[in-house]
Amino acid sequence: MSALVSTSDHPARDRAGLGRHAIREAPGPFRVRPARADGLTARSQGCGPGPEEAAAVRAIKEWIEAHLRDPDLTPAAIAGAHHISVRQLYRVFEPSGTTVARYVRDLRLERCRRELSDPSLAGLRIGAIASRWGLPDAAGFSRAFRAAYGLSPSAYRERAAGPHRRG
Repeated sequence: MSALVSTSDHPARDRAGLGRHAIREAPGPFRVRPARADGLTARSQGCGPGPEEAAAVRAIKEWIEAHLRDPDLTPAAIAGAHHISVRQLYRVFEPSGTTVARYVRDLRLERCRRELSDPSLAGLRIGAIASRWGLPDAAGFSRAFRAAYGLSPSAYRERAAGPHRRG
């Protein structure tokens, strides 16, 4: 059983939810460094994330993948599950060049793309596939899919099926 681990110098403030550092249920703590007063970040200085930040990103990404089908998977839900603020969550993703919301959307679209090209799922409606991956709005899914892959989901499925399914 894992315990709450505070990485701050102010445990009373952290228990009240006022701390500036990450608190996480985990076998080992990770610390997400607060922003520097001069506004510089590791990314803006040409450096990658340190080992603690890299571990934090890995843990968060693994958690996201495990919960990807949940339509209520939002940055707020992800931050809450990792006991950090939404702002801190976005800061954790900053060095990777994407936002947490974009990361979730891209993963969901990729899972949908895989299932649309899977012949064993040809009988499953496109809307059902999108819904399975937490994208219940069919029109929004179709727009996002077209923007990501250059084809509508139905055109992509048809192209992936090849000539053996047509006509």
